[in-house]
Amino acid sequence: MKTGPGADGRDQDLLMAQHYSDQDSLDFINDLIPAFSDKRYIRVNGKPLLLVYRTSLLPDPKKTASIWREAMVRAGIGELYLVRVEHGLDGSEPDPADIGFDAAMEFAPNWKNCGNRIVDLGQISQPQHPIDENLLVFNYDECMANMLSRPKPAYKRFRGVFPAWDNSARKQDSLIFVNSSPEKYAHWLNATVHYTRNNFDIGEQLVFINAWNEWGEGCHLEPDQRYGWVIWRQLAKCFFQ
Repeated sequence: MKTGPGADGRDQDLLMAQHYSDQDSLDFINDLIPAFSDKRYIRVNGKPLLLVYRTSLLPDPKKTASIWREAMVRAGIGELYLVRVEHGLDGSEPDPADIGFDAAMEFAPNWKNCGNRIVDLGQISQPQHPIDENLLVFNYDECMANMLSRPKPAYKRFRGVFPAWDNSARKQDSLIFVNSSPEKYAHWLNATVHYTRNNFDIGEQLVFINAWNEWGEGCHLEPDQRYGWVIWRQLAKCFFQ
C-alpha cells in the first residue's frame, strides 16, 4: 500500500490489509518469470530489472530478495537486478546492499525534497485553476533544485525527474507543484542525463521519469491539450542530441 503526500491513500484509508509470507514472495516472483523470460524485458547488464516501491513494508526484505534470486536461478533465468525505490516516505534510506538489493532509484518528486510550502497563494502567477488555501502547494523550481543538488550517496542510486504534478483531480487534500513548464523539465532532464552518463557504466545508464500517463496526478509525458507534443520533443532532445 502506498502512503504519503502523493500516495493513493493514507493509513486510515486502508482498503485491504497486506500480510506477507515466504510463500507470497515465491508466488510473486514465479508469476513474473514469464515476463522476465521475454527477450523484450528491460535488463541491466543482462539481468531482468525489478523495482520495489516500499521495501520497508516487507517484514524481511533481505530474505525476500534471497527467495526471489533463488527462484530465478531455479527457473534457468539467472540473476535478478533488484532496485529499491527511494521516495522519502520511509525515514532513513538504507544501503540497498543491506537488504540484498543492487541499487536504489529516486522517485520524483522525492517527498523530502519538495521545498517550502507556498503559504501566500496570492504570489502564484497565472495559476492553472483556483487554488484552495488548504492544499499543499510547492514550487517546482525549488523541488528541482533540491533534487539536483542531492549529494551522491555511497551506494548506487539512479536519478529521476517529473514534468509536473497536480493530483487535485482525484484528491480533496491534494498536492500541487506550481510554475512547472516543458522548458524547466527539459533543463532538469538534461542535467540528469548528463549526470547519469558521467557516473554510470554504459550498461547501467538508467533515468526514471514520472510518468508516461499518470493523468490523475497531472504528471504525464503523453501529449495534452495545453502543451501538445512540446514535452515529448524536449524529451527527445535530451536523449538523442
